[in-house]
Amino acid sequence: FNIVGGQLVAALANVLFQHVEGGWRWSMGLAAAPGALLLVGFIFLPESPRWLAMKGRHVDAEAVLQLVHGRQDVSEHMQEILAAIRKEEHPQDNHAGLGALLARGARKIAAIWTKRDVRRAA
Repeated sequence: FNIVGGQLVAALANVLFQHVEGGWRWSMGLAAAPGALLLVGFIFLPESPRWLAMKGRHVDAEAVLQLVHGRQDVSEHMQEILAAIRKEEHPQDNHAGLGALLARGARKIAAIWTKRDVRRAA
C-alpha cells in the first residue's frame, strides 16, 4: 500500500462523511488510525541487528536475525553486517562512497568560504 493509495482512502472517507454532522471528526479519527496502528507495531519491533552489532551485542544481533529470517544459520548475514560496519569505520579505505564525495564537496566549500573576498559582506 503506497502513499497515493492512502490519499485515495482519505479522500473517499472525506466524501463519505461530508454530510454527516461532525463528519470532520470521523475523517480525522480515520486519518489517525493508521498512525496509531503503526505506533503499536513499533512496540513489538525487535532492535536492528546492525545497531546491535555496532554496539558489540553480536549474540543479540544473531538472535534478531534468526527471528527475522526464520532459520538458525545466519552467520553469513552476520558477517556481511560486520564487514559493512568495519568498512564504515575506515572511510579512507573506501574512496568511491557517498561519504567521500560529500567530504570532497565540503572541502571545496570550505576552501571557497575561507577566502577573504568571499567572506566579506560588502
